[in-house]
Amino acid sequence: MSEVMKNEINEFMNRLINIENELDTLKDDRKELFKEFEDKLDTRAFKAALSIYKIRLKNVDSTNTIETMVDILEE
Repeated sequence: MSEVMKNEINEFMNRLINIENELDTLKDDRKELFKEFEDKLDTRAFKAALSIYKIRLKNVDSTNTIETMVDILEE
């Protein structure tokens, strides 16, 4: 293996490990945030609302279809 390739792989791995560590930290921060607010608001309902919100953002054209399906499921 060439020295250049070895250096590139090492740099990539170091950066990847740093990103994964930051993601783990952010996940822990997210858990702590929800834990902090669990007595102040219904975090389970909030998570559900957030999921619906994200779906709507991705599928703007499908919002009416989603609403119709939810209405049918609630019947």
